[in-house]
Amino acid sequence: MASLVRRPDSSLYQIQFYCGGKIRRVSTGTPTLQIAKEKLRQFESAQARGEESPLPTRTPIAAIVAEYVKYMKATKTAKSAQTDTYYLREIFGKICPELETRRVPIAAGKKRPPKPGGDRRPGTGGTGILLRGNQGGRHLDVHWHARRGTQLGA
Repeated sequence: MASLVRRPDSSLYQIQFYCGGKIRRVSTGTPTLQIAKEKLRQFESAQARGEESPLPTRTPIAAIVAEYVKYMKATKTAKSAQTDTYYLREIFGKICPELETRRVPIAAGKKRPPKPGGDRRPGTGGTGILLRGNQGGRHLDVHWHARRGTQLGA
């Protein structure tokens, strides 16, 4: 049997219960009586079922995420585990080293340099130029080839 206690120096309610002949207190994390009563009910139900406490623990998040990643890799398909790990990396990547990628970046010296004048798409700095305008309420796009000096389209 557990009870709610509010200590004089704190505004938060605590759940007080006996465990191994000793009095234990666990914070509910709330100063509201109704929410504390609901957490007490959940706590007592979990104790009656033999489950662990539904209240927050002091286990670091990184340890929980690392265990979940190991479980996921053992039970899910490789692609599904990779997708889930991607999303977990977005959320917990800074605190969990198990989510770091193992890829080695490509060295900058091994990449082939682009050919001069090879990119002729308009607006990319290559030899093609895109001129935009408005003539008599009509929108105009004119592609100009700088090397030939000819108009490509109107």
